[in-house]
Amino acid sequence: MSLLVPDESSESGPTPEASARLFDALVESSPHPIAVYALDTGVIDYANLGMVGLTGLSRASLVGARLRDLLTELQPSTGYSDGRLNGQYGLALPTGRTRIIEARTELIAAPGGSCGHLIAWDVTEQAGVQRKLAYQATHDTLTGLYNEAHAVAYLSSALRHLRADHDHSVAVIYLDLNGFKRINDSYGHQVGDEILAAAARRLASVTRAGDLAARLHGDEFLVVCKVNNTIHAAHIVDRIRAVLREPYPVAGGALHAPASIGVAVAVDPAVRADALVRCADQRMYSDKRLVRIA
Repeated sequence: MSLLVPDESSESGPTPEASARLFDALVESSPHPIAVYALDTGVIDYANLGMVGLTGLSRASLVGARLRDLLTELQPSTGYSDGRLNGQYGLALPTGRTRIIEARTELIAAPGGSCGHLIAWDVTEQAGVQRKLAYQATHDTLTGLYNEAHAVAYLSSALRHLRADHDHSVAVIYLDLNGFKRINDSYGHQVGDEILAAAARRLASVTRAGDLAARLHGDEFLVVCKVNNTIHAAHIVDRIRAVLREPYPVAGGALHAPASIGVAVAVDPAVRADALVRCADQRMYSDKRLVRIA
């Protein structure tokens, strides 16, 4: 393959051998990591210095290795399709750290069949920024729980899935902390924030994998979970009530902020997420009135 194409009428110009050496030098010294590999097996036939630097592996270790053994798929849209590697992947380094790379593949006709020509970019820093922004957009800063916007989106998705899942229902558990305003006013916002963070940890400790716990605003929280029936939902409420009834240790003593809780269970996928949340909210206030009467 020649990068320099002299005028056909010219008698001078680089020979095919010189063009090939120039091409090899350009690929070898390219600032981008480059690898050539067999499409059917993914075995690397060539790796330039950039690929050596990116992976932290010697050229001898790279040549003969399979790309699929070096990379971890990060996104559902990526994959090893028809020999092409396109998208973001995790790359495990010999040091134990992981880099995120963006890979692009072109198919090249070569003697004996086509091969894959892969160019990679290290996007670890950019991917970290994207993950941080995504986390900030979906999580509450103080407690680390999901925020209201994500909770409503999650609930809407869970309700849609009821169409295909006739064996389960979706429960929305709405709660706030009794006496929290008094604690905030008497002990200050720092103590109030500590109570909220501790309550969030307790809430997370009694929710199952697949459940969602969120802080809405102030001292109000929401849990979305899949349940078998209303009795199952009531058991979950009892666990939450028990763990939030425990005192919160503070300097010089302990504070109490038990929860008022309301629950609404949906079996109909046509139920709107906001209507279900309002129903649970209203039942939470009914529970709060009963606590005050008692």
